[in-house]
Amino acid sequence: MGYIPKFFRLVRRFGLRKAIYRSVVFLWTDKEDTVYGDYKRKHFVGITGDIVEIGVGQGANFAYYHNVGTITLVEPDVIDRPELDAKIKALQAKEVVVLEKQFEAVALAPASTDVVMATLVFCSVADSIRFLDKIHRALKTGGRFYFLEHIQAKTFLRRLLQYAVNPFWFFVSGSCQCVKATDRLFAADPRFKVISQEHFCIKDGFPWVRDHVIGVLEKKEVDDQGEGGVVYSKQACKIIYT
Repeated sequence: MGYIPKFFRLVRRFGLRKAIYRSVVFLWTDKEDTVYGDYKRKHFVGITGDIVEIGVGQGANFAYYHNVGTITLVEPDVIDRPELDAKIKALQAKEVVVLEKQFEAVALAPASTDVVMATLVFCSVADSIRFLDKIHRALKTGGRFYFLEHIQAKTFLRRLLQYAVNPFWFFVSGSCQCVKATDRLFAADPRFKVISQEHFCIKDGFPWVRDHVIGVLEKKEVDDQGEGGVVYSKQACKIIYT
């Protein structure tokens, strides 16, 4: 029952759309480890060195960081600052930098980090190809990109539901889209080596965001296309997202 008065406080402070989004985040944060914990413990292992995490949320991935250097946390919409601050202080890192801005606006030096972490982020990214390109540039050779995303459904009926719901979902969920085939985008990028990748379907949550992919990509030593990697055409983009 405590969520109801909290929702109305959010409406007064942020307006209806952001209040709905933040309420969904509050509710989901309580269940995140139950839903994703087993998959993360399988794939998010051996994370060391300097880390850039995009879309930190409430720090659900902090438990997987061990023997780390500098952690850069990119989060444009901090939901609960005191809770996040407490989790940050518990991190055993040399330095933690919090950037309250969109990842697209963050200036990262090329080949400057060992790890990039992004979970449930690409669904709300306007240009996924450029976003992944920026991640690739920031990683050192051999650096790893850890990801967890909900994706376009594998069955026709679930995809039909996703496309029907998507305009409403985009409005109420912070620009999230449930129809993006992000797994195909990752698999098609020749600049990365796939270390692990697993598709799974959860039983909790809304039926249009139950199909997921989790895994790890490693930046290859040599880019066949030279500095900056592959140049994707609009035609290739359409192939990825059908």
